[in-house]
Amino acid sequence: MKLSIVIISSRESSVILSHTIETLLTACKEYDFSIHLLLNGNEINARDISESFLIKYPTNLRIWFFPLGDKANCFNQYCYKIAGDYDFHFFVDGYVTINSDSVTNTIVKAEKHEALAYTGTPATGYSSRKLSEEMLTKGGLHGNFFMLPKYCIQKLKASCFKLPIGIYRTDSVIASAINYRFAPNENNRDPANICVLPNVTWQHPILKWYNPKDLLTHAKRYLRQSEGKIENLAVKTIFTLNKEPVSKLNEYSHDLCLEYLNKNPLSISFLIRNPGLFGLRSKLIQKKANEDILSEQKNKLWELTLP
Repeated sequence: MKLSIVIISSRESSVILSHTIETLLTACKEYDFSIHLLLNGNEINARDISESFLIKYPTNLRIWFFPLGDKANCFNQYCYKIAGDYDFHFFVDGYVTINSDSVTNTIVKAEKHEALAYTGTPATGYSSRKLSEEMLTKGGLHGNFFMLPKYCIQKLKASCFKLPIGIYRTDSVIASAINYRFAPNENNRDPANICVLPNVTWQHPILKWYNPKDLLTHAKRYLRQSEGKIENLAVKTIFTLNKEPVSKLNEYSHDLCLEYLNKNPLSISFLIRNPGLFGLRSKLIQKKANEDILSEQKNKLWELTLP
């Protein structure tokens, strides 16, 4: 049995990433595994991290750099260009500390079950309990820690599914595609395609309201979450209402949202309930103006090695 552990990181410090890797090494010690650390956006920081980590962790670790600082692009490039002949592909955010039994508990369930994806439930955060209960009753996939078996990666590639570059709601779009078994034009939505595991969990740092840096992070997150509501509505239109193949998703999230807004103008009452959406169209148009940069960088990646 071979495992691939995929850590996607853009801003985490070497201290936080090292802690994440240490917990994964402990959780995977009984298995044949490789850790793929996907660093994106900041090449100088990526090279500094790679030089120290490749010495500190001489086995099991491969480090990749993506000039385009985008989580969705990292996921796409991993699935199509890096993912090898592994039985299970675990995806972990760079700031997450998983419980020591989370990997084993996931594998034990996967060996007795035939879901297309497996996900845990969060243990920290102000809304973690509510979110966990909602996932266990209604289904879902949490981007902090989830696993895709080999046959899921195969179906993903066969369907030509790719996340729109720049999208914020990466986990909900992946979940939506999986719930339709990557074919909304052929299958009905079935949340049972994703197995939610209450005994698989993790911790992560909690933002502090009194920390100016955390307040800025929260403000940025709020604006992105507002845009994420439009992303989800646009994806729902393509998959659920129009029953189109997953390959019909736009290549870029700004096009996905602009097309939806052009056909479904937002009402004043909706904007009042979601003030983060004021000015969204102009932001999306600005992103589209920079599409040439995205197009140039989206397919670039290389492995970082010691000199």
